[in-house]
Amino acid sequence: DRYQRRVHGTEDQFKEFAKRIGEVGQKDLLIAVVGVQEYGEKINEDLAEKFGVKADDFPKYKLFKKGSTDPIPYTGEVAADSLTRFLKSELGLYIGLPGALEAFDKLAAGFLTADATEQASRQAQAAAEFAKLTDSVQIESAKYYIGVMKKIAEKGAEFPVKETARLEKLIQSKITEQKKQQMKTKLNLLPSFS
Repeated sequence: DRYQRRVHGTEDQFKEFAKRIGEVGQKDLLIAVVGVQEYGEKINEDLAEKFGVKADDFPKYKLFKKGSTDPIPYTGEVAADSLTRFLKSELGLYIGLPGALEAFDKLAAGFLTADATEQASRQAQAAAEFAKLTDSVQIESAKYYIGVMKKIAEKGAEFPVKETARLEKLIQSKITEQKKQQMKTKLNLLPSFS
């Protein structure tokens, strides 16, 4: 029963992830499920063996980049947001995760490697974008983007890595579901900084 809940829960999350990616409309991206059968005709058992996937490991997620036969294994939480973050990070795609704001994502792209003058310019642009917002959810996201920009300018390019670790640790702690969701939304924004 616990196995069924685990498999069906991950299946639902994968379906949500696949739906989200489908809505993005990336023509060069294919999301697929490869079923492996251990009995009867043992369908796709050769693929499982080739990529080192055992029945006890199901479900397993792997990213095959175009032109490569070596997959990148996904080892994170099986949740639509986490899977989307993984793709966004690995492929550099624009995929609007929950809480993400495209204008701020564009300002965050390249922010880590920008010089101080460019960072200051982007912070000013972010402030101007912030002033246009009226939706309270978007305002909260924008505040976080601006805060991360400020921290990167003060503490350096390693800030997003440390912040990611901090947020992941908080999510695992005993905090309310509402707080966990707030932390997950913040996690959704950090891969935008490159």
